[in-house]
Parts: sequence; structure tokens; C-alpha cells
Amino acid sequence: MSTRRGIISIFIGAFTSLIGTAFQFTLMYLLIQSYGTQFNGFIKNSIAIVSFLGGVEGGIGVLTVIFLMKPLMQKDWRKANEIINTAKHQYKIGGIVGLVLLAIIALVYSGYTFIVEKDFGVAWNNGTKDSYPYWKMLIIMLTIGSKNLLALFWTGCYENLMQADQNNHMRRLILMICDLIVYAIIFYLISITVDPVFAFLIFLGYSGMKSSLIILFVKLHYPWIRIYKQKDNMQLVKASNIVALKNIGETLFLNADVIIVALLLGLNISSTLSLYMTIAVGVRSIMLILINSFKEFFASWTAKNGRINWSSYVKFETYAFMIGGFLFVNQFILSPYFVNALYAPQIISGLKEWTNQEYQVFREIFYKPTFSLLVALSSVFIVISEPANVLVYAKANYKQTAKPIFYFGIINVILSVFFAVIFRFVANNYVLALYSILVITCVISFARFGYLWFYNWIFLTYNSSFKGVFRNWMILIIPIIVAILVNYLYMTKEYNPINIFDFRDWNNIPAQISVVWGWGKLLTIFFGILGSSIVLICINSLLWAPTSVRGIFLRLPIVYRIWTKRQTKLRTRRKEKYVDELIQLQEPENPYEKIWEREEKLDASRKKLDRAQDLEPQQEIYKLRG
Repeated sequence: MSTRRGIISIFIGAFTSLIGTAFQFTLMYLLIQSYGTQFNGFIKNSIAIVSFLGGVEGGIGVLTVIFLMKPLMQKDWRKANEIINTAKHQYKIGGIVGLVLLAIIALVYSGYTFIVEKDFGVAWNNGTKDSYPYWKMLIIMLTIGSKNLLALFWTGCYENLMQADQNNHMRRLILMICDLIVYAIIFYLISITVDPVFAFLIFLGYSGMKSSLIILFVKLHYPWIRIYKQKDNMQLVKASNIVALKNIGETLFLNADVIIVALLLGLNISSTLSLYMTIAVGVRSIMLILINSFKEFFASWTAKNGRINWSSYVKFETYAFMIGGFLFVNQFILSPYFVNALYAPQIISGLKEWTNQEYQVFREIFYKPTFSLLVALSSVFIVISEPANVLVYAKANYKQTAKPIFYFGIINVILSVFFAVIFRFVANNYVLALYSILVITCVISFARFGYLWFYNWIFLTYNSSFKGVFRNWMILIIPIIVAILVNYLYMTKEYNPINIFDFRDWNNIPAQISVVWGWGKLLTIFFGILGSSIVLICINSLLWAPTSVRGIFLRLPIVYRIWTKRQTKLRTRRKEKYVDELIQLQEPENPYEKIWEREEKLDASRKKLDRAQDLEPQQEIYKLRG
């Protein structure tokens, strides 16, 4: 897989991730509009909780991709079939275990919400509110969890084959088509306010549609596949159990905060947090795709060449730190404007039913920059950890890193719950409970980054040094400092998000919420910050690492095509210098290209001979004396 092909895959992945984030925005907007804030909180928490079921496949997916790369490169179809059959068998076991766990989780969480949230119900858009039956909540959670779980039985191994063969962009396009069809039907049903249980039953058809398209693609492109009943590759089975720990640890970083808030602070706050986090997680996912789309490239490269040189890796890290700086600037400054413009009217209209503590949390999330600062920092630490994570993936060193990553995730959950419980029940301060979770997540995320970085520095690269480390941190830190100063000293004073609508205080909620700022002003802020951040990142990066940034820029598809055409023209001009008019008259058709090629071969042979002579040890000369 070439770097250029990897960059094309990045654009496809970023586009599909952007579409997926737009689906989540629309889903939450329609849920709040049709069924109320509480019900939206229940749905978002259900999605976050069932995401842990992604670990039931025991890490078999990641390892199947790694194990398949070498057989595919060598066209060893027997070995590839052995791995695919083993993976298919393990996916069936994981799917059965996942369905059992899903049933248990659905029973427990639906029951917890039904008992603890005594006033839980559906707030219809006509102003009435009805309690919602427990059995319907259970069915909704089961259908949400089965969306991706059922497909494990049929297409898990085939998706891994597509990833290993650098066809991940086709897999993403198939997923996007299925999402587009399913979510379009769900959006329509929610917009006409049908019973929510009927809307979410549509998820049951997602797995069948996705499986059919992927199986069709695989049958057309991989005719050598043969499926057998037995499993053969026990090395894959044993290694996958270790990788499962790493997957669970990473999932704890991504979803634990929303779940803890839901259990300790209630569905209203959890729903409000999920609105913001959907934007934050959506942007972070796009940034991660810009980095981890190179996984297959590095995996195939290391399979062929072994360890990567530190000088090459530090350039990849430069790229990741540029992405991290861009992510921080835009997420920190722009997220409050997004979440206010999209969801503030729906939340404000229902604030009269909230307690004062819940209202204070709402203000912190929607209007205060400190909340955005902590969320953006934790996102940055996750993003800049990804280069080391990609190399761990490429070298298949999960056995050494799985347990530490899992321990980091467990420590994050334990400390977050401990401090949140103290501030929630002892100090009775919801705001401090929320901030304690965010601060601990930031600290543990940074510790996780430090561990992965040093592990990579010691074990996964050769000729490791601290060359390039300082410049990379400057590429990241300077945009962060500039963004903090601009947001605190200027944006929050001149363009505070609270001024988007005519709402100011909990005690004075207008009957009809009016828009103060038009879309023109919001778009001006958005494109102004976006453009300024791109200019800031580019100039700052060019000052610290001009060669690396130039290489990244030249690898962009359009620029790469222009640059290669220019290099071809220059090479043609250099060839013309070797034309000899006398030989041109004597040689038959197009001899000059042959002369050029012969010159290149002679030059290469001469250099090779010189190197061999330099490396040849000096022979000792003995003189015989009689």
C-alpha cells in the first residue's frame, strides 16, 4: 500500500465519518424534538453502554488483519483460508457470547432507569408526557445492541480480509450506504412521532443489508476463499484473548465518562453531555481516521522490512501533532457554537422541570470555555497517542501493551467514580462532580500517551533518539496556547455563545425562544476560526519542521499528481542531453532511450562495485623468508 493510496483512503474515511457524525446530530435533534431530553439521554447512554460489546470478539478482528497480510502478499491462499476459517469460527462464538451479554445489560440498565428515574417517560411534541413501559425500553436497547452484533456471525472475517487487502475504503462505503438507508427510515418515523420502539426496530435489518453487500463484494473479488467447519490457526485464537483486554481499556477511555454521568447525575445531565460529546467525538473520530488510515501501510511495511527507523517515525508523529493542534483549536473554540445552534432551543424549553444543580451543569457545558478546554485536551491526548498505537498494531505487540492499557482504563473508571461520588453525594455539587471526571480523564489519557510513546521509543523503532521531539511538541503547544488566549480574552467576551438566542437566565425563560444571531454570523465565526487554524498550523509547522511538512504536502493526491508530472518533464529534458547526433544517424528506431538505460545500468553497477570494494576487508600479506 503506497502512501498516496493511504491518503486517498484517509479522505474516504474522513468523509464517511463526517456523514456518520451528521447522522448522530440529526438523530439527537429529532429525539429531543419528538420524545424529550430524558428519552434522548436513555438512547445515548444505551449506545455508549452497548459499545463495550465490541470487545466480545476477543480482539480477533485486529489480529486477523495482521495475520492475513503476509499470506496475501505471498499469494498463499491455503494459509489465508486457514486464518479466515479460524476467524469465522471465533466470530460465531463471540456473537453468541455478545447476545447473552446484551440481554443481561439490557435487563439491568433498562430496569435501573425505570426504577431510579421515577418520572421517566416520553415528552411528546404536543406538550404531553407519558410514562414509558419497561418492556419497550428493553426491546429498544436490544435492537440498538444488535445493530452491529448480528453481523459478526456472517461478515466479521470478510471485513478483516478487506482491511488486510487495503480495501477498507470499500468497506467504509458499504457501511455508509447501509447507514444512509437505515437512518433515513428511522428519521422519517421519528419525525412523524411514532412509538419509539417501532422506529428502532429498523436496526434489525441493518445487519442483513450490510452482510449481503459485503459477501457480494468478497465473492466477486476473492474467488479463492473456501469455508470449512474446522478451525486450524490456534496461534490466532490464543493471541486474540490478549488483545481483548486492550480493546476494553480503549473503550473505557472513549465511553466511560458518559456512562458514569448517567448513573450518578441523571438522564437530563447525561443527555446534555451527550449532545456536546457527539460533536466532540465526531470531530475526534475524523481526526483519528486521518492518522490510523496508515495502519495497513505500516503493517505491510514492517512485515516486509522489520522495525522502522526513528527518523521516519518522527515524521509520522509530526503529522499527528499537526492534526492534534488543529483538533484542539477547532474543538475548543467552535464546539459551544455548534451545540448551542443545534440543540439549545430544545433544551431551554424544558429547563423548568430541571433542578438548580442540573441547570448549573447545563450552563457549564453550553456556555463556559473551561468545559470545552478539558474535553479538547483529552481528545488531543488520544489523537497524539495514535502514531504509537499504529506502530503497536503494525508490529503486533499487543501482548506487551494490552494489560497496561486495560489497567489505565480501569484506573480511569475507579478514580472518576470515586471523586464523582464524593462531590455528588458529600459536597452535593454536580458541577464539581462533572469536572472531576473530566480532569481525571485528561490526566489518565496523558499517562496512557506517555506509556505508549516510551514503549514505542524503546522497543518498536531503531536508532531512537530525542531528535525531533521538541519540535513536535512546539507544533502542538503553540496553537494550544494561542487558542486558549483567543478564546478566553476575546471570543467569550465579544462572541459568547449565550448570545445566539434571547435566553439569559433560568428564572426568565421566554415562551418563544428567538434567534438573535443569524446563520451568517455563525458561519462567519466557523469559517473564520477554521481558516485561521489552518494558517496557524501550517505556518507554525513550517517554522519548526519545513522538510517534513513539505513531504506531507507533496503527498496530497492533487499536489502529488502535479508534482509527478513536473518530475517526469524534468527527467525527459535530462534525457535529451544524452542524445548523440552521430549515433542517431546510425542506430535504428529510438536508440537514445537504450543508451540512457545503458548509462543508468553502468552507473549503478559502478557504484555497487565501489561499495563492495570499500566493504571488503584488507588482506594481510605474508612474506616467506628462508
